[in-house]
Amino acid sequence: MIALLLMQKILAMFLMMLVGFVLVRLKTFRPEESLVLSRIVVLLVMPCVAIKAFQIDYTESVRNGLLLALLASLIVFGILLLLMPVMEKVLGMNVIEQNSMVFTNCTNLLVPVISSVLGEEWVVYTFTFGTLQNLLIWSYTYSRMSGQKGFALKKLLNPNMISLLIGALLFFLGIRLPGVVLDACGMLGNTLGPLCMIVAGMLLGGMDLAACRRMITPRFCFTVFARLILCPLLAILLFQAPFLAHALPNSKQVLLVVLLCCAAPTASVITQMAQVYGGDSAYANLLNVATTILCIVTIPLSVALYLAL
Repeated sequence: MIALLLMQKILAMFLMMLVGFVLVRLKTFRPEESLVLSRIVVLLVMPCVAIKAFQIDYTESVRNGLLLALLASLIVFGILLLLMPVMEKVLGMNVIEQNSMVFTNCTNLLVPVISSVLGEEWVVYTFTFGTLQNLLIWSYTYSRMSGQKGFALKKLLNPNMISLLIGALLFFLGIRLPGVVLDACGMLGNTLGPLCMIVAGMLLGGMDLAACRRMITPRFCFTVFARLILCPLLAILLFQAPFLAHALPNSKQVLLVVLLCCAAPTASVITQMAQVYGGDSAYANLLNVATTILCIVTIPLSVALYLAL
């Protein structure tokens, strides 16, 4: 039942992406106009979503769930990062392909899906995965793609991370925001999925489809396969370990949220990094679009397999 609901929600989001594609193809909007929507998402909507997600009661169950989500995320990322040099040497995968395989669009796509299918109380666990991912992207990935060593501290202190810190502080201090503020955050948060999908569709609409076909090589296909099939399978196998699967009474549900983060499409920030540091941003964007479309099928299948075990 959960897998079917997920498919329906993700399919609905795909239709929103199709709207963005059609608007650009009809020349109603230009692809570059999606930048305004992207800035609204990054600077306004996502911070509201993050703060609202932490507006829950501090209980032992939630605290332990956050710790379990963090442990599971650490294990998954640790293994995937160890595999990256192997992928480079054995398969010749470049830095964009490697990072597209490891890092996911875990918040932009999944927050509205998890909120509507599992309930708002489960959204907070996606930010455990997302925070760890941000730390890795702005240290490990940043140094590889830019050629500079160390943390990109200014980039790390972005509105999303700051809002996460504020949300976490309010959570641990037990401070609840006024109802009218939460309502405003909730209404803004409800626009996250539509805006992200419309932006993705607009970017796709502006792409040269003939050039896209030339970029679809065996390595491209393997990267998509690894991101949507192999990585979720790895997570499913790891989550069967007794110290994870039986750590808490609600381990199955907490790990399901982490699995959804692992099964998401490639992180859009990889495209942005490629643009800034001279990488092949069109190729990175095509990986993001392809995985976003195909995850309509692969995410529900991953969830169905996990729940069946």
